Amino acid sequence: MNATTHFFPVEADGNAVKRTLEGLKYVSNLRMLTNLSTKCINLSADNAKTEINQALQEFALNISADRAYLRYYDFTNNTMRNSYEWCRNGCKSHPDVMQDIPISDHRYWADKHQNGDPVLVDNVSSLSPGALRNMLVQEDTRSHISIPMMHEDRCLGFVGFDWMTLHHHFSGSEQDFMQQFAGILTNLSLRIKYEEELKAAKEKAEESSRLKSAFLASISHELRTPLNAVIGYSSIIKNMAADDTLREYSDIICKNGDGLITIIDDILDIAMSEHRNINLKLGNIQMQELFQNFEFQLDEILNKSEKNDRIRLLFSIDDHLREQSIISDKSKINQIMANLFKNAVRFTDEGEIVVGCQKSGDEQLSFFVKDSGIGIPEEELDYIFDFFRQGDGSPSYKSGGIGVGLAISNRLTVAMGGELSVESGPSNGSVFTLKIPMNISEV
Repeated sequence: MNATTHFFPVEADGNAVKRTLEGLKYVSNLRMLTNLSTKCINLSADNAKTEINQALQEFALNISADRAYLRYYDFTNNTMRNSYEWCRNGCKSHPDVMQDIPISDHRYWADKHQNGDPVLVDNVSSLSPGALRNMLVQEDTRSHISIPMMHEDRCLGFVGFDWMTLHHHFSGSEQDFMQQFAGILTNLSLRIKYEEELKAAKEKAEESSRLKSAFLASISHELRTPLNAVIGYSSIIKNMAADDTLREYSDIICKNGDGLITIIDDILDIAMSEHRNINLKLGNIQMQELFQNFEFQLDEILNKSEKNDRIRLLFSIDDHLREQSIISDKSKINQIMANLFKNAVRFTDEGEIVVGCQKSGDEQLSFFVKDSGIGIPEEELDYIFDFFRQGDGSPSYKSGGIGVGLAISNRLTVAMGGELSVESGPSNGSVFTLKIPMNISEV
């Protein structure tokens, strides 16, 4: 069988090949822009440099350029810096040298770019003598194009491409793609800038918060020392004075001093709780010893409130739990329970407060404080664990303290992997429940 021979006019064949190559280049550029746009949606500032350099390389290879770069303008300081660059092997490259270049040395470039116009040079040797030609000749550039990166009416910088081995003629489609490419990099540059500014602001805020917490902790400790002396000597005068008026005045000093100590303790707790990581000090806890500490601590709080003749304190603890040992943070459990008990005493004028502990399922230990106080309206339960809020909706100072006990208790509970909840209603009292993981100790 004889092969069939096809004859095509040479000129027609050449045009077809040219159109095919241009079509392939068009599709390649379109795919590259699409991929870059997709990547930029979730691209972080940390990965931006690698992706931008890769995009510059890919786009430059598609248009046969020898060098591609992205430079930012700083019109405040009148400088220009080279932030990203790709260069073909064997061609001159100096990304680290082109930093803080005076814009005055590139005035033609800057003026064109500020107006939103590209700089396009098909043949550098045909330029009139001047700064632009001298700079491009020094860079071994034969053809050049740079597209401004515009945000509204402000020029952020430009994307540049150089041909160093051959002259290049810029087609209309190439220029359109370059404009789109510059637009994508503009949006990405803005997002990187905003992300970096947000990160810097966050770090500044965190440092400010750390210094504030350190100050609060320091001043709280400093205040306690003289205040303890005031309360101590006032108590001595109260017990030794024979004059009723003097005893009354001493008693007033003691009560207000105790109130001030409470506020200082709250401030110190705020400072400590604002640290992002609450460190747990896990250890073996004998439940019988823990309950004894509860009884002593809560009796002392009730006596100090001077409501012990009107409020009955009851304990409801499962007997089998007294023999158990668990692994947890004893000091934080005590702090949470003390806050819950102080809260119950504060909002109960008469009746009873029940403090209990029971096993909740196989993996949780449930502590509770139940009071017969004024209760909490349903609409206020949503923010009862917020800072500086109390269950009656009144300013904190009216009931003593500054309204941080429950918020701090909730934060400590979360750090322990537990849950703090409340059930209450107006005039029906409240039940606060602390649930923590029950890690049984083998010791």
